[in-house]
Amino acid sequence: MQIHTWLILGVVLVLAFSGALFLVGYTAGRLGRKWIGVILFVVMETVILMGTGVSLIAKIGLLALEETALITVAINCGVICGYVVGIGQKSGKPRPALIAILLVLLVADVLGFYLVNKRLADVAQETNWFNESTPQPQSTPEASNSQDPAENLKALYRVMAQYADSNEGNLPPAANWMDNDDLKGYIQHDEWLHDPEVSSGRDAKFGYAYNDAVAGHKLKAIPDAAKTPLLYESTNTGKSAHDAVTSLPKPGRRNGKNAILYCDGHVEMK
Repeated sequence: MQIHTWLILGVVLVLAFSGALFLVGYTAGRLGRKWIGVILFVVMETVILMGTGVSLIAKIGLLALEETALITVAINCGVICGYVVGIGQKSGKPRPALIAILLVLLVADVLGFYLVNKRLADVAQETNWFNESTPQPQSTPEASNSQDPAENLKALYRVMAQYADSNEGNLPPAANWMDNDDLKGYIQHDEWLHDPEVSSGRDAKFGYAYNDAVAGHKLKAIPDAAKTPLLYESTNTGKSAHDAVTSLPKPGRRNGKNAILYCDGHVEMK
């Protein structure tokens, strides 16, 4: 399914849920049900949805929590607004000011939901989540033990992009970057961190270094990204190696060349 189709479907679903719960709230108000029932429903629904969002943080990042919060607000607005309209109709004293505020909140929430999904779609496009024709390193056991350093580096770029998307666009700091808790949450195979030329993937040798010049900076704002190294093969085989691109093996590890991952996501042998 195309990314834009997901965006439209997401907004339609939020509106549908909010509309359905508006009718539930309206019916409760017209029947003169006590407001405590609506409040209990709102509390229960909030706990369930936000709990789901928290459980998805490890897989998607903080965007999962943002999205569930927006959906929660939209649904709550729907049921509360319906209740206010219904009870106003029953008493003959509609509260237009309160209804207007709730409607504004609902519109703002749907807009926020769309924007958050747009950010998710951008990440999906970069990481090929929706591209079933492109094999992913995490999709097969063979890929997790790849002997192609380019595949490892491309997988690490997706990890870096996911981290940046959950951290206001910023890349992780250079110090102990392989042990960064947020970054580790996106690494599905530890072998990605090991250069197969120097490591079995299960030992204490790694062989990749991180460019100090871009660490902590916004990934999308790095100038000349296609020519700026992000990660690269390094003579420093220790964990979380980082430098100013000074540790490239000379001569290179493969026919005199080294694998270098650039900030736009492509890998070159140079």
